[in-house]
Amino acid sequence: MKQLTSWMGALCLLASLVLSVEAHGPLHERLEKVAIRISEAPLDSTLYLERALLQQEHGDLEAARADLDRALVLNSTDLVIRATLASILLEIGEIDGALDLARAVIKEDPEHYSALLVEARALVLTGKTEAAIAAFDRLIANGPPPSPDLILERFRTVRIAHPTNSRRALLGLEAGIARVGPLVALLLPAIEIERKTGMTDAALRRVALLREQAGRPTPWIVLEAEILSEAGRVTEAVARAQDALRRLESDPRRASQANERLRSRAGDVKLTAQSRANCRPQFHATQTQAEESKGETP
Repeated sequence: MKQLTSWMGALCLLASLVLSVEAHGPLHERLEKVAIRISEAPLDSTLYLERALLQQEHGDLEAARADLDRALVLNSTDLVIRATLASILLEIGEIDGALDLARAVIKEDPEHYSALLVEARALVLTGKTEAAIAAFDRLIANGPPPSPDLILERFRTVRIAHPTNSRRALLGLEAGIARVGPLVALLLPAIEIERKTGMTDAALRRVALLREQAGRPTPWIVLEAEILSEAGRVTEAVARAQDALRRLESDPRRASQANERLRSRAGDVKLTAQSRANCRPQFHATQTQAEESKGETP
């Protein structure tokens, strides 16, 4: 509970600063206003942190770093300031410094969200992918509901570390989906893995879920047709492709580029199915001839 309160408090403080940063006018005006407040309260470390966040938004990372260094002189124990400086160092490219600072924060607060995120990303950049995966796991399991981007970061790290271990990558996606729900951004890479590994029914179940959630199901029907075609389930593939083509024909936006692409994909499924159907008699005839020739005596 103490750890939960710790990261929630840190996030609330950082969020309040970000909201303050975003709330007032163009960036240069906000910088000027913070500068005035700093002149009035030059010993307030949170004002330097607030300006550092503005400088980071502006892309002036060295200025952000200078403000955070000043904030640390005023308040060297503040974990939010230290973790924010770690993220700036990572963005600048000082990976070792970012990692050391993040780990110093984590030593004091093992569940500090921002520091764990810096650590995970720094470990990826240094090639220590297994340690990075462990850090991402702690973030996803113990922190606030993770963003899809964070789950995908972990997924990509697993793919780097274990390019042939599709099951491990898939399990990570499923753990993320369990936390945040069946979002399109997470279901699509899971579907792609299942397509490549022959898990056709599993992929189709995910596509069906997307189709049921969609206001416009046609794109997902086309994807179903493609998956069925890849699996050699020709009759089902053609039926889904035809269903998609009928829907596209009655769509008021049928002439749009998006619909043209869908029409082309559905047409490709039908052509592939016809090609396979035409090849089958020839294949069976060749196979029969081969079997008959085996029985002939020289």
